[in-house]
Amino acid sequence: MTDRYLETASRIGYSICRDAIWSRDQCNWLGMSVEPYAGNFSNVLKSLSHDVYGGTAGIALFLTRLYEQSKEPFFMETAEGAMKHAIAHAESTPVSRICGFYSGLTGIAYVADVCGKTFQHPEWEQWGQAQLKHAADFGIQQDTSLDVVSGLAGMIPALLATGEKYREESVDLGNKLIALADHDHEGSSWKMGPDHPQGQKNLTGFSHGTAGFAWALLELYSATHEPRFRETALSAISYENCHFSQEARNWPDFRQPIEQNENVKYSYGSAWCHGAPGIGLSRIRAFEIEPENVSQEDIQSALATTYSSFSTTSGNGTYCLCHGHGGNAELFLEAGRRMNHTESWNIAKAIGDQGIERYAKHNRPWQSGSPAGSNPSLLVGDSGVGYFYLRLHDSENVPSVLLLNPAA
Repeated sequence: MTDRYLETASRIGYSICRDAIWSRDQCNWLGMSVEPYAGNFSNVLKSLSHDVYGGTAGIALFLTRLYEQSKEPFFMETAEGAMKHAIAHAESTPVSRICGFYSGLTGIAYVADVCGKTFQHPEWEQWGQAQLKHAADFGIQQDTSLDVVSGLAGMIPALLATGEKYREESVDLGNKLIALADHDHEGSSWKMGPDHPQGQKNLTGFSHGTAGFAWALLELYSATHEPRFRETALSAISYENCHFSQEARNWPDFRQPIEQNENVKYSYGSAWCHGAPGIGLSRIRAFEIEPENVSQEDIQSALATTYSSFSTTSGNGTYCLCHGHGGNAELFLEAGRRMNHTESWNIAKAIGDQGIERYAKHNRPWQSGSPAGSNPSLLVGDSGVGYFYLRLHDSENVPSVLLLNPAA
């Protein structure tokens, strides 16, 4: 059964390699995107950026992991071309995104290190390590984003993944997160950074919210055993759970309040980025690190709510990682792998099987996570779909890209 997952990932990989546009030894792709234009937003076809979320570094990571499983030279060649593009354009990363794992330089450096090891390019490893150091120093010294996607919380696990080398920088970043937290009777929480919307409550959720901060600090506690990181992480979980809705079995998304009869209400997301799937993923890792202080009830609620959202759609929609079935299935994969939940593992496979039946079996294009249309990127496009099927094929040897685990 698992071979069909590798076959599906490989078919996606071949399609991505076929569509690559080459300039000497570098390659890039075209993808649909929603971009600001003349005061509005328009759907445009454009070349990809160079980051992990929507650019060539993310595609390089998928193709590298696919090569590791398949040993297909075509995947190696295209992964190398994508990585060369990402490295060549890394200097153009905006200052505001230097710290970002998914959106910035930190992620590009991390992928360069991975690709360098797999393809025996020590110069990429050296470049990646140097850029991680540069990004960490910038994050320590400058005002920057704080969240998992663009800021310090996403940087900490990436630094810890290098082992002891940047332990001191990781600790400094953790101390900075604690110093910048809002601490009150509900617990600890964070603004996303200097551009946090005025008056907006500090977010719940993984990508921009408290679950992501708690995860980063618990990873730091696991590496250092320094109590302040553990205490602040548990306080962050308390903040999030203060806002948990028993009726919805979910945590509210504070970005877009809904006014009803003069009362402010909030929607409830169901994705890795916002809502139960991402929060549940962070709680699984938190329970692994702190089983005596993290309740399994949060995990059970997240599993139930995420399963309900998939059942409601009957497998329709996108299988992208950021806000699609592929990303949501990561919750069940990790529950099955880390907590020996056989039922969760079976649900993850069922989600994958429905995708194969709906799309791959009939040679239909995979629905994009971008509202603009087809996109080959990692978090909202086909590379992420392929990565999901690689995870189904071999979750022990294909590391999660949605929950970096320095201890793996």
